[in-house]
Amino acid sequence: MLTYDLEMLEKKQSVDKYVDIMKKIKVKGFKLSDAFKNTFNGFYRIRNRPAKWYHAFYTLFDELLDDTKHGTKKADFEDILNSLYKSTGQIEPSFSSKLLHTFKPDMPIWDSIILKSLGLEPSQKKDHSKKVKEDVKIYNEICKQFSDHLNDLGVQEALKKFDSKFPQYKGEITETKKLDFILWSNRTSRYASVLDLSKAKDELDKMKNSKKGVSHSGA
Repeated sequence: MLTYDLEMLEKKQSVDKYVDIMKKIKVKGFKLSDAFKNTFNGFYRIRNRPAKWYHAFYTLFDELLDDTKHGTKKADFEDILNSLYKSTGQIEPSFSSKLLHTFKPDMPIWDSIILKSLGLEPSQKKDHSKKVKEDVKIYNEICKQFSDHLNDLGVQEALKKFDSKFPQYKGEITETKKLDFILWSNRTSRYASVLDLSKAKDELDKMKNSKKGVSHSGA
């Protein structure tokens, strides 16, 4: 079954830091600063990269910020993936998804915890075009599973508990990100899948129906 630790999220102030980042980029006249970059790097664990990489990443960040403000272009996972590759020489599905989520918060984030939670494996392709194609396919599957699981009754119950734990952020965090937080909080256990939660619910329903059948037969 799905397990999670909302106390851990509160203790690490993960939710507070996330909301702070999302609020800042919405402020009129917001511009990238070293302080903001340090906060973003710390939250998303962007570490030990060469200066050229950081420059390329935040140049793209600035472009997306400008596009979002003027509505000139919609952020797209594959476009971001290819843009980062062209400027850094590296295929970065996780950081591409984090950039995308920053400007389109209904889109899920790709990281190792989410992949394991959803029963997915990262691409092992070496060829650039094949790896990009497969990464896009994997990301689309992440999106599909998030969409499916957000309709799961057990997940909806978990989201309600999240809202009860963090009432101060009502309306400020998408359902997608809440589910991301819930799965992320479970990283120290066995990466129980949301699918397991659905299976457990099915088994519970079968047991209930079975008991009803016994009761009716004995009436």
